Amino acid sequence: MSANTNPFQELNDEINRHMEVILKCTVETEKFGRLLLATPPESRYPYVYPRDSSCAVQLLRRIAGSHHDYDARETAFSIMESMAEFMKDVASDGGTWGQRYSLDGVDKSIYVQEDNLAHAIAIICNYLLSAKRLKRDVSGLDDYLNCINSALAFAINNHYQKELNLFQSTTSIHESAMEEGFTVWVNFAYLYALSLAAEVAKEQDDKHIIEQQHLSFRKQFLYSVSELFLNGDRYVRRIDPRGN
Repeated sequence: MSANTNPFQELNDEINRHMEVILKCTVETEKFGRLLLATPPESRYPYVYPRDSSCAVQLLRRIAGSHHDYDARETAFSIMESMAEFMKDVASDGGTWGQRYSLDGVDKSIYVQEDNLAHAIAIICNYLLSAKRLKRDVSGLDDYLNCINSALAFAINNHYQKELNLFQSTTSIHESAMEEGFTVWVNFAYLYALSLAAEVAKEQDDKHIIEQQHLSFRKQFLYSVSELFLNGDRYVRRIDPRGN
């Protein structure tokens, strides 16, 4: 490495290159601000996907919340804020999300994917935790917390199987015959969402809107995810509907 090399500037430039790709997949909307699509608007999948968005938001949180002053910090936070508001707005009355949405919030789902609840919860939580770290005001905080609570309640009541202590899956990767049962990615998505929700409850939920029973649920669930999907030193992709 050259003595003149600036490690921060190199990383900053690399993040800028990634943000250029992300921004090509965003669209500015009047209601929500900049929303992230699965592909560029003119490409095959000009929709907002909770799964794709959650992956991107994890990176955006790292950029926005870093102690380094990256060029992309404000843009990263702005996109997170828009995505969280969008997810809150398109949630069903029961606290669920579909596979994908148009920019005006119409559900365009083709497949049933139970993990979308976990991904949408994660998007909202990562935004709230970023806002807390950056000391930004959150408009309608109680609405976000209620959204998280409703989604956790729905997921536990409708997608969780007590017999195996896991969340069921129908078409995690669009192949129901191969994926129906209990998949490693769906269950780790829920573990991630539950962990973030617990952090939000600790940091921002002074009114205790997120119910304690949902937060306590994570402790028993953590054991199952950690143990049932391990076979020797490798993770199992799927446990079938009968538990095999």
